[in-house]
Amino acid sequence: MSARPPARPPVGGATLRWILSLVFGALLLWFASRKLELWPTQLQLVHVGWLVAACGMQLPYAWLRAVRLGPLLDESVAHARPEAREAEVPISRRLLLGSGFVSFFMVMLVPLRIGEAARPLILGRARVPGLTV
Repeated sequence: MSARPPARPPVGGATLRWILSLVFGALLLWFASRKLELWPTQLQLVHVGWLVAACGMQLPYAWLRAVRLGPLLDESVAHARPEAREAEVPISRRLLLGSGFVSFFMVMLVPLRIGEAARPLILGRARVPGLTV
């Protein structure tokens, strides 16, 4: 007898949460803009080298942010799967880096740091024993 895959949550609920998150973030920005100047009236670069350095540091930072969770996740997977204790790399590095880069992008993109939820959701959908939301 074949096992049925778990049912996916309805798409409408996630879409509604995204919309509410964006509306709430825009509302908070509007309230803040009434008291503070959030956007500069004139953009000025003091030194282009600093801009290049800041952009160049984003990729190594994203890589370090993705890799730092590896040992903890390896330990979690090893406890869930006894056969994985002998394996050198129980969790896929592709999954680890992919979830890290996507979550880093989501943290930058989604307001109120709601993007932090992206990584646990991605790792939970990988269906690796020991990695759950």
